[in-house]
Amino acid sequence: MTVLKKLLLATALSLGLASAAHATLLPGTYITTLTPYSHTFTYQQPQNTTIDWATLSLYLSDPVDLLLWTTTRETLSVKADGVLLHTITNVSGSGSLYSIGLAPSLLADGKLAVSLSLGCNKGLFGTCALQDVWLNSMNLTLGLSPVAPTPAEVPEPASLLILGAGLAGLLAARRRA
Repeated sequence: MTVLKKLLLATALSLGLASAAHATLLPGTYITTLTPYSHTFTYQQPQNTTIDWATLSLYLSDPVDLLLWTTTRETLSVKADGVLLHTITNVSGSGSLYSIGLAPSLLADGKLAVSLSLGCNKGLFGTCALQDVWLNSMNLTLGLSPVAPTPAEVPEPASLLILGAGLAGLLAARRRA
């Protein structure tokens, strides 16, 4: 039975089958220059799998920009585990989806701390104009693939044939003597 399981796993690996794990956060959070946002994704990686790729997707909008007299040119910094991943500038009023690729090594501990913060545009008279963005959703997607178990050592058929021939020769020599 174990041989059949190993054959099925080897077949799955040879076909390149992979799966994806999803973690979605739907916060509907209002982020401003004064109120950055952070969230930690936690997940448990299934046994005998490896993470091939990871993507962080953000759906952002700036409904204040829909008003003709209040257009802001925000700069949003996206960090994961303290590392700057991406800078998004001038989020559209109607909303946009941003996908950011992550290094699988960032996910080694089963946690991913994401932080979003807005910069400050020097506006009228050099003062800081507040920037704002709506975080409509945030999604972490992981690409997983199975890891092949280490096969058990199997003796070579030729070695067994030589050993068998030697034993047969010893038995034949013993009967003649």
